[in-house]
Amino acid sequence: MSRELFTGGTIARSGHAVHDTARIDAEASITEPVAIGPDVEVGPNASIGPYASIGENVSIGPGAVVENSVVDDDTRVGANATVIDCVTGQGVLIGPGSVVLGGPGDVQVGSRVFENKPLGALLADRAAATGGVTFTPGTLVGSGATLHPGTTVHGTIAAGAEVTR
Repeated sequence: MSRELFTGGTIARSGHAVHDTARIDAEASITEPVAIGPDVEVGPNASIGPYASIGENVSIGPGAVVENSVVDDDTRVGANATVIDCVTGQGVLIGPGSVVLGGPGDVQVGSRVFENKPLGALLADRAAATGGVTFTPGTLVGSGATLHPGTTVHGTIAAGAEVTR
């Protein structure tokens, strides 16, 4: 049975907002500043924040870590996954044991190049890392791409691509 830390109303303290329908296990750790949306579920021993924004209907699995990241609606972060310096689109799957390494990366967007910026990865809508996937800093994953277990990805992964070992 899950022990809930926040129930019965939106909680807002300095840098800390949790929607009243969020279910956060009592053994989870929340470090301000954070924003946690409606219908979010955070498992035991998960760690959220600092600097995390969690959208609606997101699931953060047991032992997962999410910091310095924006996690959009309907995203699933699996057990023991680590998500640092990451931005996800909607409906993304970051499977169990996957690692988005935070840190400086170089990213080209259009004709502009951004060097040494803190970006673990950007995962577009419906991208799926099915488990045990490692993202190097600066990785861009297109919408609907599927990354299979045990892969390490870097650079730009095209929309709809399927990446295997």
